[in-house]
Amino acid sequence: MTSEFVEKKTEELKNMILNNEVIDGGARYNEIKAAWGDAAKEAEINLTDEERAAYAAIKEFQDSLQQSVVDYKTELIKDDTVLGVSIYNKVNGAIKEDPAMKEKLDQLVAEMKVKDDGDVEK
Repeated sequence: MTSEFVEKKTEELKNMILNNEVIDGGARYNEIKAAWGDAAKEAEINLTDEERAAYAAIKEFQDSLQQSVVDYKTELIKDDTVLGVSIYNKVNGAIKEDPAMKEKLDQLVAEMKVKDDGDVEK
């Protein structure tokens, strides 16, 4: 579920960049990103105030992604219908004690993804 959440948020970020009305596509986004924070470079690429505001909004979303994934994962762990804290703690303890258990768990998760997706893990 976390992987799906990350994929969704990554796609949302990609769309924010590619479909932004002010920043004209990925090439301009990359140009702004390379110049960001360097006044001379920003002037060299003729960064407008509109582009600055649009890029700042995209960057803010991008910077918040890690925390949103942590929050999402925490909610899944707390939700007894999904996992629950006690089960999470037992599994986490088991994989710390036995590294082979982590490998087995990763394999089971990969199999579940294939079963859910109907094709190979992304």
